[in-house]
Amino acid sequence: KQNSNAFSSIDLVLHPSSFINNQEDWLTKRIYSINNISFCKGKLNGVEVITNICGIGKVFAAMSSQLMIVKFAPSLIINIGAGGSLSSDIHITDIVIAVKTCQHDIDVSPIGFKRGEIVGPNKIWFDCDKNAVAVLDECATQLHLKHHLANIVTGDTFVNSNEQKQSITSQFDGQVCEMEGSSIAQVCFTNNTPFVVIRAVSDEADCNASTNFLSLVDKVIIDAINLLKLAIVKL
Repeated sequence: KQNSNAFSSIDLVLHPSSFINNQEDWLTKRIYSINNISFCKGKLNGVEVITNICGIGKVFAAMSSQLMIVKFAPSLIINIGAGGSLSSDIHITDIVIAVKTCQHDIDVSPIGFKRGEIVGPNKIWFDCDKNAVAVLDECATQLHLKHHLANIVTGDTFVNSNEQKQSITSQFDGQVCEMEGSSIAQVCFTNNTPFVVIRAVSDEADCNASTNFLSLVDKVIIDAINLLKLAIVKL
């Protein structure tokens, strides 16, 4: 959404989904390529946006987010993707709007930091933009989506066992795991850019996670996109 010379940017970070890749179905677009990373500039429900599908993992997500901030000066970055539930209260097809995020695979504790603490800002958790969270919460309720406000944890691992889940939840108060959100959060924090993370739950981060993810990701992401379409005009 235009804010002076800034755009409200939507950063779509996801396993290449046929629904997400087929952006022309829901976004009037113009494509830019910057350092071999593609961005779409267009309108979503009349609001000017920049979108990017950067791939899987923290490095891709951070690279695309930094480029988006430098080149397009967004007023808000919205990261959308799929995630695995770490909580018995959150189920497949639910929508999760992050309140805060952290990186569960960061560990510099041998030299005096806490597990998950990012050296420099010396932070474990990065807070999502409170206004964006409130708007998304309101819109999800309006759409009658089963949704949660929860904490999301990020790591460069596809979590697919109860042992991995237990390892994460024993150290962090996270209800959903994924592979990009908190790296985007760190970039946004460094650049003083508001952000929010939305996850459609595709699996329960257990031994069936890979099968469920591959078979359900296209289906569950539709609710996240519909939520975005309604919320974008209010952000």
